[in-house]
Amino acid sequence: MKIATAFLMAVVATISASAQEVVYPGGHGAGHGKHIVFLAGDHEYRSEETLPALARILSKHHGFKCTVLFNVDRESGEIVPGNSNMPGMEALDTADLAVVFLRFQNFPVQQMEHLDAYLNRGGPVVGLRTATHAFRMKADEPFAKYSFDYKGDDYQLGFGHQVLGQTWVGHYGRNHLQSTRISVVDGKQDHPILRGVKDIWVQAGGYVGKPVDGNILTMAQPLNGMTPESPADDSKPPMPSEWTRTYSTSTGRTGRVFTSLYGTPEDLLNDGYRRLLVNGCLWAAGLEDAITPDAEISFVGPFHPTTFGNGTHTKGIKPSAYVGFETPIPAGHDTKKPKSTTGQNPPAKRTRQKSQTTVSDAGTGSTTKEPVKPARFVRIELPGQKRILTLAEVEVFSGGRNIAAQGKATQSSTNGPGVASKAIDGNKDSDWGKQGQTHTSNSGETNPWWELDLGKEENIEKIGVWNRAGFERRLAGFTLVLLDSDRREVFRLADIAAPQGMELNVQDGGSLRYLAFDGQPGKPVVGAAMLAASAGRQQAPSEPDLADLAEVPANYRDPAPFAFRKADIVAILGNG
Repeated sequence: MKIATAFLMAVVATISASAQEVVYPGGHGAGHGKHIVFLAGDHEYRSEETLPALARILSKHHGFKCTVLFNVDRESGEIVPGNSNMPGMEALDTADLAVVFLRFQNFPVQQMEHLDAYLNRGGPVVGLRTATHAFRMKADEPFAKYSFDYKGDDYQLGFGHQVLGQTWVGHYGRNHLQSTRISVVDGKQDHPILRGVKDIWVQAGGYVGKPVDGNILTMAQPLNGMTPESPADDSKPPMPSEWTRTYSTSTGRTGRVFTSLYGTPEDLLNDGYRRLLVNGCLWAAGLEDAITPDAEISFVGPFHPTTFGNGTHTKGIKPSAYVGFETPIPAGHDTKKPKSTTGQNPPAKRTRQKSQTTVSDAGTGSTTKEPVKPARFVRIELPGQKRILTLAEVEVFSGGRNIAAQGKATQSSTNGPGVASKAIDGNKDSDWGKQGQTHTSNSGETNPWWELDLGKEENIEKIGVWNRAGFERRLAGFTLVLLDSDRREVFRLADIAAPQGMELNVQDGGSLRYLAFDGQPGKPVVGAAMLAASAGRQQAPSEPDLADLAEVPANYRDPAPFAFRKADIVAILGNG
């Protein structure tokens, strides 16, 4: 009987995956007979890893049937975070709980109809991180009221404000530089969600927490560092980070809500935070009596989370990669290295929908350690439109020495004094004012490039690339290509995350060593690619770092007089 049951569970999961969703069948436990639907669709914080991992825990250890939905490319069927297409939303029709981890989505009407119906019946909701700004829609669209910036009195500020208790406000800590310590509010220790919860520390930077109402359970303290022992940022007092509330529908129905402003996959590595989310799901589903301090929260299957960032998702993966309890999360578990080919033609590009074609800032894929043939040309390319290519220095090592200066450099265009030869002048200073950097057209161009002709074929060992300070993200998603004397490609490393400085080991399949400007060990520069100023709004903009907000007394008026003059340009800023 056990063998038959296991086989049936596998069949159910496989059938679901073919429909571009993944289902983990329920079993024994408090959640037996209940259905949780997980909506994974943000651009940056790797919800496509967090939610399958959480779903497996709730299914395997607590008995829930768990359906995980992803942003999926309509043509390739691959997971493409943030592309506003989420097949399988009809699963919400039978859901007992929706776990929402979305950002700036604009789903087709046929998909939004299922979420709208779920909320109208008062279905309980757990919202993570960017769910406060889950949707961004034009004012004339059918479900515009769910947009995070909706102005109508009937549903002001959209899903985040009306359901979770807060729309998007701002950052309250710097990602990848400041982690966050979360503490239980005094007097709330006995809340069911906090049973067994202790020592909460997350790697995500802080978010401003200003819920309009509800029961605040925890406070988040930004830290100056990326370890639990890092000192507190004294300039940022703690802010609310997790809370419960009840939302109401137009028909008078109500639904339970648990909101957390965190939730990256690396946050799940912390036992305290992982237990907090598991307990929050149980509570939202009405199962608070089943929450115990020692309930099982261990990971199910291999879990090696990706460091979050725009474009850092594992590429080429379909939902079926997460079928079953033993497949790795993320699929392939190789999210740090860009795609590398040696002596091969570059892979054919997949056709993407315009709604989600963005320039990524880190690559994924396999590498190879086949010996690389001698090369004469070293080429750096930036894929995409409105791109500007700036380089402080490019080093080419052969026989243990930098031979770049023996070559001749060219580039697709030149802006001002930023000629191509400045990338091989020996001046690695990141300051533009030091007169040692290249610069293509300042208005941006399509697929700009820089190339070095070494004059003859050389056995290249590694390449050094040094970036411009303040504009590091211009290099996001760049490609390194080596060509022989006949301009046949012998090596390609694509979709490389922007560095301050870096070394690319050509003979080791393209392994990367990220450096800081001072040559010490560093990290990739995360965030969407920086485009030319005329490029307009990007498809997946990073949330801006906002200045700390000051409290302004009611009825305050600035006593200082002012006057506008003819031809003045005025920006009026405010929260009203």
